[in-house]
Amino acid sequence: MSGVVACAVTEGDRVRLVFDDARASSKSYPQEWRAMSFFTETSFPADAFDEAELTDDDFAKIGFALVARLGALRATTSRKR
Repeated sequence: MSGVVACAVTEGDRVRLVFDDARASSKSYPQEWRAMSFFTETSFPADAFDEAELTDDDFAKIGFALVARLGALRATTSRKR
């Protein structure tokens, strides 16, 4: 099972939102993930990020990137079967 993991990295007065491709560690324990490769990142002012006061455009870009990548991972996984 493939997916995307995210983390928030504080860098001064900015927060860098990082997305990595990930894979479940095993079929018997699918809730444990292992990062496989870097996917993308974006940066926001820390105060706006902490208060969830990003712009609608920022939220849309985050959502689009996440859904597009999950779709690409599903397509890749489906072809390997």
